[in-house]
Amino acid sequence: MMKQLSLSVLAVSMGLLTGCGAAPDDVETTSNGVSVTRGQDGVVRRTSTGRDGYLADLAHFRQQLRDLQASPNPDRELISGVAGIVAHLEQLKIDRGPGAPSLSSLQTCGVSGYSLTPTVSLGVYWHSADAGSGYTEFGPPSPWSKTLYTYARAQAATGGGGSQTFTNTFSGAGTFSVPNAHAQVGTYGCKRLLAYASITANGCSGFDSLTEDFNDCD
Repeated sequence: MMKQLSLSVLAVSMGLLTGCGAAPDDVETTSNGVSVTRGQDGVVRRTSTGRDGYLADLAHFRQQLRDLQASPNPDRELISGVAGIVAHLEQLKIDRGPGAPSLSSLQTCGVSGYSLTPTVSLGVYWHSADAGSGYTEFGPPSPWSKTLYTYARAQAATGGGGSQTFTNTFSGAGTFSVPNAHAQVGTYGCKRLLAYASITANGCSGFDSLTEDFNDCD
């Protein structure tokens, strides 16, 4: 079911889905379009909204990429994946174009409802990262296309794991989604899990993303 366009409701729903039975997350940062929480399970959850959130995501993943490249034991696949997120963000048309509303949001840019579902799961036998992204636009269609993006990476220090990423751009009225990105790894040893999902209204400054990140190796 598509969730209604309410980021606060979506964020709460994500917390309930990924942290059942756990103590509530402690809010660390909420400013400039970004909210970051660290759960009792060690998962860092990040919500980014609007143009400020987009710029914060770009800065965040650029810094993460630099940190990964400087690591004494670099994870080449994770470096490639984060570099892909950076490249994706850099090519987005986030600034308002002609005819775009002055107060841009996904709703004012034509999105009727959307779902972002990045999830890091710390299971008994497997640890996994999953990310889904989709939206519905009722007619008449808006003039702005929408870009969906998903990325999931799971890696253990002892080896194994993998990653997936999907993206596509859609126009017009209808219900659209990209495939869920999925990666999993065994529970032995330390591991790094990253799930990221976003939606962008191109040329209209509508942008939302959710990230879940777990790292017990550093």
